[in-house]
Amino acid sequence: LGWSLGGQLALRMAAREPSRVERLVLVASTPRFTTGENWPHGLEPAALRRVASGMAQDPAGTFAQFLEWQVRGGEAAEATLAALRAALAAHGAARADALAAGLDWLASEDLRPLAATLRLPVLLLGAANDRVVPPGATRALAALLRDARHVELRRAAHALVLSHHAALLAELRAFLAPAGAGESAA
Repeated sequence: LGWSLGGQLALRMAAREPSRVERLVLVASTPRFTTGENWPHGLEPAALRRVASGMAQDPAGTFAQFLEWQVRGGEAAEATLAALRAALAAHGAARADALAAGLDWLASEDLRPLAATLRLPVLLLGAANDRVVPPGATRALAALLRDARHVELRRAAHALVLSHHAALLAELRAFLAPAGAGESAA
């Protein structure tokens, strides 16, 4: 299971080590973060470079804007933003070098060819109001995969793991349930 950039890492791991991964869950994730040839479902590369520049010049301010971007358009945005901030306060902010490495990854990675090779069940959970990973990205990823179930949560933004945790857990339980679970014997 991976959320956002973590979903890209999980997708790469599933493609590289198929014998070790039985099922894959991608939450608000995309195989390619920036727009490009045959991929209109992302952030313009110049906009990502501006974020990287902002992280170098004003890390705290840029990161605060990024947190707000993750909840914008979602249900209970203020409460979700407060939960994100509380998690950062409890666990500490990301290191500048880690943020820079993550932004470099997002600028260069294109996992579409790997996604097409996966031969395992994949659950894709997207957010209808996601400003970080547009809904079209998760829909397009679902089309690339051989065995995908795509669920788009209404009134959800990028931080749906916090704002829509009950719905997310219900989808996870259904996806991960053993075959035949919940069916009554005839």
